[in-house]
Amino acid sequence: MVDTGLLRFILSRYLYKEDVQDLLEELGLPVTGSKPELVNRLARSPEFDPSEALSFLRKEELADLCEEFGLPVSGSRPELVSRVEEALNV
Repeated sequence: MVDTGLLRFILSRYLYKEDVQDLLEELGLPVTGSKPELVNRLARSPEFDPSEALSFLRKEELADLCEEFGLPVSGSRPELVSRVEEALNV
């Protein structure tokens, strides 16, 4: 099961409101509201794949996330994505 608290943290800190709205729109969900409301809506959606949100992050941001989670920060972008996904339980 996905760690929704961690997912909300990532969505709130690293994605722009417009990015969250784009992800919601792709799922056919309402795109109006404050950023915290949008983040909660997206994080609660069973159809949402957190890997899609990670595609918005630059390699440096992924490395920052890994560092915050106490994970290795070196490696390729796909390796960093994989580590964050493991932390999220994706």
